[in-house]
Amino acid sequence: MHKHSLKLLTVLLAGLVGASACTGDKGDPGPEGPPGVGEASISAILPYQVFQGRKKEIQIIGSGTAWDDTTPVDFGPGVTLKSKTVASPSSIIASVEIADDAEESVRDVKVGDQTYAKTFSVSAAIKYEAEIPVEQGGYVLTHVTMQDPDTPFVNPAFPAIDGLSFTTLNATATVIDAYLQADVKFAPGKLDLTIRDSGVVSTAKGAIEITARDPKPLAEGAAVDALIDSGSATQLFTFTPASATTTVIQIGLADPNGAAAGLLLPASGAYADALVGGAGSITYVSTAADPLYLVVFDAAGDVPSPYTAKVSLSHLTPTLGSEHEPNDDAATATPLTAPALVQGADLASGADYYLVHVTGASAATPKTIAAQVLGDQYTDTALAIFDAAMTSLNDSDQFDGFFSVGYESVSAKVTTDGDYYVVVSQGAVFDASSSDYDLLVDVK
Repeated sequence: MHKHSLKLLTVLLAGLVGASACTGDKGDPGPEGPPGVGEASISAILPYQVFQGRKKEIQIIGSGTAWDDTTPVDFGPGVTLKSKTVASPSSIIASVEIADDAEESVRDVKVGDQTYAKTFSVSAAIKYEAEIPVEQGGYVLTHVTMQDPDTPFVNPAFPAIDGLSFTTLNATATVIDAYLQADVKFAPGKLDLTIRDSGVVSTAKGAIEITARDPKPLAEGAAVDALIDSGSATQLFTFTPASATTTVIQIGLADPNGAAAGLLLPASGAYADALVGGAGSITYVSTAADPLYLVVFDAAGDVPSPYTAKVSLSHLTPTLGSEHEPNDDAATATPLTAPALVQGADLASGADYYLVHVTGASAATPKTIAAQVLGDQYTDTALAIFDAAMTSLNDSDQFDGFFSVGYESVSAKVTTDGDYYVVVSQGAVFDASSSDYDLLVDVK
């Protein structure tokens, strides 16, 4: 063996022997140290969402914290800490009050030196949505959703806002479906929606927005188009009668489905002052040269596919007449010279007869007798046309005295000259509290 190899072996053996010689007996265990503690933090906030205008108890849970009665708690602006209970060094029950105008946001919560970042939210208690933008003169289906599960709708009431009105279609504990009407002259802009319900007030700040709209001019002559592309769509028109004398305004609403309807508003443009409404056609007796507004919409509020209605305007100047009582039968019928307008008649007697004499009628040149009840749309009437032998030529009892649905109208084609009778009688649901009517009769 080489001399250097022996030297290396001797060193290795000496090291092993030395290591063995330096190892003593195992000593006794030392004293137990304190438990490990991580960094103090907030681990949960329950609930993590609160709502404007509410009071709420919130539990804050910590980890490794040492909270006590002096520990400050901050939920950010608009959320006021009214009181707190420190249940343990890692649990606080906080009673808070959320302001009506607290900013809707996801925010930090601070407890002492700890911050729970962007996990606590303030929201509006209600959410408002409109099917389409609400324009001046619009009539739009809207939805109001209750977002706070602790305050379901029970008996909700919409606010009274001059120029705006809500008509509830359906209401559940969580959602209200309602039509919103905006007067033609309501100022464009945003405003709050506040729902009051059994002492609970819920507000959606700036939720309602009314947009400006210029009404389209309507004139006699060529018909104009009114596009109806949704159940909430409306088209707005305006015109001014040419004369302040008594004039019968006739508006036609023609479309392939017969679904177009209209509502005529006075110069105020207010829905509350609506003059008359109807589907297919509208007739109105004007006595002033003031602007009028026409709102065109779908009668059913259900539009599977868009359509265009043709809107036309015409007028006639009638001979003014009045009811001559008694006129309860053919022998006492009130005579009329067509075109004639009878105003202020009373149907309390049960039936009123009017005599119309037709000349120039033949098989080659027939004449058409047209009669329409006007005036108070809450008066339920039936309408019929008879010949001289009191044989019925046509009759109608379609409308039951509901505003904006339409007026009774009837027509009959005649081919012989002579006397004919227009009879107005009480409809199926006639109510004596509404018995006034006007009558328009024309022979064409």
